[in-house]
Amino acid sequence: ERVAVIGTNCISVSIALGLKAQGEPPTIVGYDAKPVTSKLARSRGAFDRVERRPGRACRDADLIIVAAPLASVRETLAAIAPHLRPGCLVTDTARLKTPVMRWAEELLPKNVHFVGGHPVPNPTVVGSMSLEGPDAASSDLLREALYCLTPSPGSSSAVVDSFAGLITTLGAHPFFIDVTEHDGLQSGV
Repeated sequence: ERVAVIGTNCISVSIALGLKAQGEPPTIVGYDAKPVTSKLARSRGAFDRVERRPGRACRDADLIIVAAPLASVRETLAAIAPHLRPGCLVTDTARLKTPVMRWAEELLPKNVHFVGGHPVPNPTVVGSMSLEGPDAASSDLLREALYCLTPSPGSSSAVVDSFAGLITTLGAHPFFIDVTEHDGLQSGV
């Protein structure tokens, strides 16, 4: 019912727009360190509200999507951790999973569920389109995308199914992959 998007970029705004395109869309609260960027996403209909602090955006959220640059993910997880409600789902969109999974294990409360995520848009859908900034976002950007998921050890099948359902709702294909294998393939690319 309530989603928090922490970090405003093409992918996170596309996810928000994809969720907003659903029959019964959730309330989406956005945050970005650059207020202008999150306000732009709100003006495009991706966010219902914009908060000035990441913790406030996460308050009472069922799903939190961390779309910060990799260099900021640890700091972002530390900032939101005290504000997460028990049982909420947390994911990210970073291109490397090993450090993110380690930070999530270290910083997030044990009563929340983290699954790493890395959406890879389908080149036949996006073509030569630039994927920079919220201006390039589209509710169709993740259609036919490969959405890599790296569940935390011990993640329940219900949690994994919830994330897979979310990915399918966006028109993407969930692809479960080991963290080390993912990062090795990403480094090769």
